[in-house]
Amino acid sequence: MIRRIIAASFSLLAAAASAAPLYHSMGPNLPFGDVAHGQSIMAGINNPAAGATAIRDDGDTVQFGIWNGFGVGYEVGEVDNLFDTIDQQIDDLQNSVVVGSTQQELENDISATVNSLNETLRSIDESGNYKAFVSVHLPIVPLLVSSDFLGGTIVFDGHMSAATNAHVLQDDVQFISLNDPNDDINYDGGTQTFTVENNDSTLLAKGTLNTELSLGYSRELLSTPLGKLYAGVRGKYLRVGLIRLNERLVDVVDSESVFDNIDDYDYTDSTAVGLDAGLLLIASHYRIGATLNNVNEPSFEFNDIINAGSYNTSGEVYRELAADNEYVMESQLKLEGALYTEDQNWIISVGMDANAVEDALGDEYQWATVSAAYVNEGFILPGLRFGMRQNLAGTELNYLTAGLTLFGALNLDLAYGTDSVEVDEESVPQGLMFNLGLDVTF
Repeated sequence: MIRRIIAASFSLLAAAASAAPLYHSMGPNLPFGDVAHGQSIMAGINNPAAGATAIRDDGDTVQFGIWNGFGVGYEVGEVDNLFDTIDQQIDDLQNSVVVGSTQQELENDISATVNSLNETLRSIDESGNYKAFVSVHLPIVPLLVSSDFLGGTIVFDGHMSAATNAHVLQDDVQFISLNDPNDDINYDGGTQTFTVENNDSTLLAKGTLNTELSLGYSRELLSTPLGKLYAGVRGKYLRVGLIRLNERLVDVVDSESVFDNIDDYDYTDSTAVGLDAGLLLIASHYRIGATLNNVNEPSFEFNDIINAGSYNTSGEVYRELAADNEYVMESQLKLEGALYTEDQNWIISVGMDANAVEDALGDEYQWATVSAAYVNEGFILPGLRFGMRQNLAGTELNYLTAGLTLFGALNLDLAYGTDSVEVDEESVPQGLMFNLGLDVTF
């Protein structure tokens, strides 16, 4: 299953081309968090004010990387064997075996089956989720150009990302009695089975394909007894493709195929411009900063509800689908701080999102991170970093993070979920992210 999820993400990326997605920090930022840590050129893409701090030489200078790599990951809800569980509920909706020779015995058994259906579907709605994602940084970026003429530093950056998820919107199955035409049960008195009709429980799969190209400017504002204060702004060109597939469970044949094949459908593409701003105070042994992403809150459209006429338009599921036709990149405030030695070879950093925001798939994220790192400027000994990150909203998953830099250039970074879940009868972490890249700077 996990292999198929990652494969689905790569097939999504093949159809497409954002500072980093909410769910996935790029390169060494995975253990560091979205902070201006100063140990990698990738730090220049977090806080828009960080670009001017990356190049300390006087005069006109240029700094860029060869390829800062790609990353893949997944997140799984708390429901074991999610797709198998959904398929079992689909089977029960479409053909539930009942026992009993009298009407009262049959009604009792149907009621028990319906109650179990509702309870399981409600649990899947609340906790069941599959998500897979992949991100690729474009070559030769970030590109930092520091100029006396400009009085600061320009940062060019860009990357592509893709993600998909699936979960269930639950609608209670209604059963009153075999003689009541207003319930959802279709029972043929000549058989010992019943089917559910007129129920709007829905499998909802979403996909997003994002391209983000950004241009930022930062400079030193003033020097204070506490340190040098830097400020920066960043404009972003955003091209976002969105797709949602909604299918009522009573019509689903194979729930996993809906998730796996979402990239076979046409995405709704739209473009917008985003704006970020940041401040960063830097001293000999510490730095603190703040970033406000998506100041102008750009928005993007989903496709229309599929087979809208089959839904009860006054029901909760239809209302939820109708309200979920737009993705707004909400503003998010990020706070950061770090302590380090004067040469910055040793560093401890913390990051905190001040508010939760939703990504394009409707999942909430509010990250808190803490990390410690040692950077080795030589070729033989590796640079090391490790830490923790937690999503304070949404799934509330915890991750242990670690990374190393080999030969002064090759970055390997991992985030491993501390909680586990069963997938295809095997225990796996609820979340896993992996980044690979070359941080060679010129």
